[in-house]
Amino acid sequence: MSLAESQRSPSLKEIHVPGPGEAYDQITQMASQVAQTTVAYISLINDRREWVKSRVGIDALEIPLRNAPLSPSHTDPNDHLLTRNFTNSSSSLFSLKSGRAIKFFYSTPIRDCRGLVIGNLCVLDYMEKKLSEAQVYSLEYLATLIAEKILTKKNEARSVLTGEASIVPSDNILQLIKFLPNVLIRTTLAGEVMMISPASQQVLGYSPEELIGNSFARLYAEPDSRQQLVDYLQSYGYVNDFHTQLICKDGNIKDISINAQLYCNEAGDMIGIEGVMNDITKIVQSQKKEKALKEFYEKTLNAIKADIAVLDDENRYYFLNRHAVKNDENRALLIGKT
Repeated sequence: MSLAESQRSPSLKEIHVPGPGEAYDQITQMASQVAQTTVAYISLINDRREWVKSRVGIDALEIPLRNAPLSPSHTDPNDHLLTRNFTNSSSSLFSLKSGRAIKFFYSTPIRDCRGLVIGNLCVLDYMEKKLSEAQVYSLEYLATLIAEKILTKKNEARSVLTGEASIVPSDNILQLIKFLPNVLIRTTLAGEVMMISPASQQVLGYSPEELIGNSFARLYAEPDSRQQLVDYLQSYGYVNDFHTQLICKDGNIKDISINAQLYCNEAGDMIGIEGVMNDITKIVQSQKKEKALKEFYEKTLNAIKADIAVLDDENRYYFLNRHAVKNDENRALLIGKT
């Protein structure tokens, strides 16, 4: 066992760590939204294993340390970030729900008050990508918030900190919100905006000052859509990837994906809705164009009695007409291949 590992293990034992999921789920969802990845998870590590405390798009609850994406050497205080492009075999470490290969992996370490790495905030995806500086900053900040959660209850946390540099308080989450490309929002159950992040200006054309204190329900292109969201939240408590359309200040309509949950007061009474809104207009438009293109190929090119193949930018088969490959199963197997 390395010196860093021997120091880290007692650190985890000293700290109150709520068990799985609920205390961290909102941060995990936010990390996935910030990085715009399909998979995100929060893990803690000791000398034998890395176990998952909260996750999106991953089934694994525990990873033997010898198989963990981050080795024990990732405890160097100067080693801040790790980006990897995985091969197909690497994805077997994660028991991914889709069974698809992970192509992108990014990790930000979670540190205790002494700078020791006690866990990781990780985002993963099925395609290669590059994070912006704002996304990197936001993930680092989220890792700090996780460390703060781990170090609570507050009285226990103070005894662990022993006067050393403290973790940034949660009130400073406003600093994080300024850099997020997604819209963070909190409303009453009736829809009155209580808090909304500055990204509302870029996504919807409204500044936070124009929206706070007013009804957000009026921005839904289909009023029934908001009621569907509220009904779902009241039935299940949370919703992921709820698709709707919102009316912007200039009158344009944008496609929006919402991750949201109910929030309660100290007495446990439901008093509002909080969530993250992601502009997916370009994705929806691209999907519509692709669908129209495929319908054109199916109707037009399949009627031509000649061998026709359409290739994508990487010279993989995008479409083969029935004259080129008559067997439907064989034709499907060739799509995406070179």
